[in-house]
Parts: sequence; structure tokens; C-alpha cells
Amino acid sequence: MITAANFGTSAKAVAAAAFGSDEIADLWEKGTVAQWPQTGRSLVLNHTYKTALLKDPAFKAAYASGDTAALRKAEIKNAYGFEDIYAVPNLVNYFPAGEDLTGWINHKAAVLTATAPILPAPEVLRLLAKFDLIAEPKTGLATIYRTQGNAQLDQAQHLVEISYDAEIGVQSALQRLTSS
Repeated sequence: MITAANFGTSAKAVAAAAFGSDEIADLWEKGTVAQWPQTGRSLVLNHTYKTALLKDPAFKAAYASGDTAALRKAEIKNAYGFEDIYAVPNLVNYFPAGEDLTGWINHKAAVLTATAPILPAPEVLRLLAKFDLIAEPKTGLATIYRTQGNAQLDQAQHLVEISYDAEIGVQSALQRLTSS
């Protein structure tokens, strides 16, 4: 879904080794020029880009960042207005070849996700040892948890199921990052 065809040209092209706090400041500017709200912004990076950030003195030194989480937990949060900074190992493997995608910045309105829990038939529901429909309070995403047994094979099964779909929301609420 996060392709040049859906979200246009790259907001920033930079190699992992050159990615640091100054680049995040530039990305904050991009989101601000695009008139994104100051809350609900995220930064998603290939893990090699987060590694470069962890080496950046602005995050590495507690006196500079005001927090020791980068050193203790490899966490960087609330940096330059981005509430969350996510690192995805080998992110480049999940997207089309040739786009050089290394991450993106987004406001939460960029991609819309909906869940649709599908309840089992009443006959199946009676056979289950446990059935729970769990809605996460913050997002409303619904997950089904069920436990069932097979008496002939003496086996138990614990299943977590989510039925979902995602679509492009506000197209201008996501900007791609590339390596070139």
C-alpha cells in the first residue's frame, strides 16, 4: 500500500549512515507544511536508520535528550513531534522492489483500518471451551480468541483471529522516505 503510486515522490532521500536528528527535524517541517496536526504523527524506519539515530549524540546522551531510554531500551519517543518512532527489521523486503523505500512519516489518518469479527455458527460456538471477542479500547480494533479441543487426538488449540481490511485514508497524511 505504501508505494510511490499511492503516496507520491519521496519526502526525503538519505542513506542510513547519514540519518540523524537533523533529518527528523526536516521531516517535522514536511509534516507541518502539509498541515498535519501536531499530535498523531509517527515515523517508521528500516532498522538500519534507527541504528543511526541511536548513535546520534542528540539521542545517545541523556543530557541532550533528557531521557536515558535510548541507551537503556533502544527507544526513541516523542522526538521532534513524532509520538512514535518504529523500527522494522528489513523493512525493504516488504515493499515493491525498485522503490528504495526505507520508511515513512505519517499522521494517523493516512491509512484506515477496520476489523470485522466473524462469529462462529451457534453449533460451533457451543463446542468451544472458550470464546472471547476483545475490542482494544484505544483503537477499537476487534480480535477473537477461542479455545477448542480435539478429544480423539488429545489436543488443545488456542486461536487468535482478526479479520481486517485497510485502505488509503488521507493521501497527503503520509510521506515516503527512500535511500535514493
